Amino acid sequence: MTHEAGHPSAETGREHRRFVPSATTNLPRWPASAPGIDPQGRGFVLMGLGPAAAGTLARWSADVTAAGHPCRQRLDASAPADDDDMLAWLDDALGAARVGWRLMLAGPAGDILMLAARARAAGMIEAEIRCHAVGEGPARLQCVHCKTLFRAAAGPGSHVACPGCGRMLVVHQHLSRRLAALVAFSADAEVSA
Repeated sequence: MTHEAGHPSAETGREHRRFVPSATTNLPRWPASAPGIDPQGRGFVLMGLGPAAAGTLARWSADVTAAGHPCRQRLDASAPADDDDMLAWLDDALGAARVGWRLMLAGPAGDILMLAARARAAGMIEAEIRCHAVGEGPARLQCVHCKTLFRAAAGPGSHVACPGCGRMLVVHQHLSRRLAALVAFSADAEVSA
């Protein structure tokens, strides 16, 4: 099926009622420019993914140095956020951080959402994490039917095939912050057999 969500299906003539393109969602709204460092921060973990994050990471690093705060930083131009070495580095940096430390992430939206979710799972709160999306990259999705987590070049309203159960899915405009994944459900969920 290649019709778009919210538009009538060629097979059924019915719309997908669950996808409302104008609905209020919990998707992040990324600022056009990178946020500054938190003046209340006592130390910083800076992490950049992809070549487009280099400038942001350099500015943050200069600001942290000028403020005289301790800092751990890493820029990886090619590793995805789920790279084992990258995750081990983040886990180590967060484990060494103390009260008052801040995490600042720059990179493709899907990757920084995943790293921010990992930081929250490690005990950081939202006020301690600042993110700057530099490009979209593939989105992380979860099939609500088989619970498979996967990446795809897709956004809300897109149709993708689930690699777990093979269903054709429509990507919903809801982000699971715990999983850092958009939820996706059967594109034919509302079609009566």
